Amino acid sequence: MQKGVILNILSVLIMSLSPLVNKLSLGYFEPMTAAFLNSLFASVFCFLYGSVIKEKIEFIKDKFIWIIGLTNAVGLICLFLSLNFLSPVTVGFLGRFYIIFAIMLAVVMLNEKFRKVDKILIITAVIGTFLFVEKGSELNSYLGIAFALLYTFLFALTNTLIKKKVSSYSSNSILFYNNALSSVFIAIFILVFGEFKTPIIHFEGIFLLFLSAFLSGFLGLLLFYEGLKHIKFSSANLIRSTGPLVVAFYSWWFFPIELTIQNIIGAILLLGSVILVTIKPKKIYGNKERSAS
Repeated sequence: MQKGVILNILSVLIMSLSPLVNKLSLGYFEPMTAAFLNSLFASVFCFLYGSVIKEKIEFIKDKFIWIIGLTNAVGLICLFLSLNFLSPVTVGFLGRFYIIFAIMLAVVMLNEKFRKVDKILIITAVIGTFLFVEKGSELNSYLGIAFALLYTFLFALTNTLIKKKVSSYSSNSILFYNNALSSVFIAIFILVFGEFKTPIIHFEGIFLLFLSAFLSGFLGLLLFYEGLKHIKFSSANLIRSTGPLVVAFYSWWFFPIELTIQNIIGAILLLGSVILVTIKPKKIYGNKERSAS
């Protein structure tokens, strides 16, 4: 088996633990507090990694890095809010809508062209999403669904802005500033909305968020980046499209959901559309992606 395939499979296996771990952390913290700690820990990992490999964190002068930090911050908050309402399985499947949003943003912001098949697959993915989240399980929280789709869109927007505005900087520097500025913005949101009600003394919860930041914000992405050196990007995206199935396997034992035939058909349509649309890669799927698994 190719080295790139192995590294990408390991990346999926590791990053797919994140929705479950994040969901468990919400038993200790409010969503915005969890989002703050997650981004803070991720920025620390980026800084430590830069020190280990002796790669200095570049100072990013472009003002768009602040907008990128803001979109990522709101996306991270929406991620934890969606997990507050929905199971990790549901959030994992809806997170695959990232690729659909990325294609649409590439057309709008990067002047790329729609293929006819893209339009058909996007419509199919939307139909699959509605079928998947329809009644028959605990998925009836439409507020949670809205947050799940919003966080997916915001992560796609974040990566589009990175591709368009600051892609000339090193990946680790961008990840560091992205997470560090997200921490600042989320801290401001917490102060404004007064959500921080729980003192940070829940060591189990802190450990879970520490683990999530390490798995998803650092190690999983590091393996993904390294794997891209040995495998086509379209093949890497194809492997990553299996993430929701891995999330479902991890989460089922903790948060089982009852799926109807309609839900299963919707999941197949959604995943099938995403897999087909990744066969021909888009520029926007650059190697600075934050997972939306």
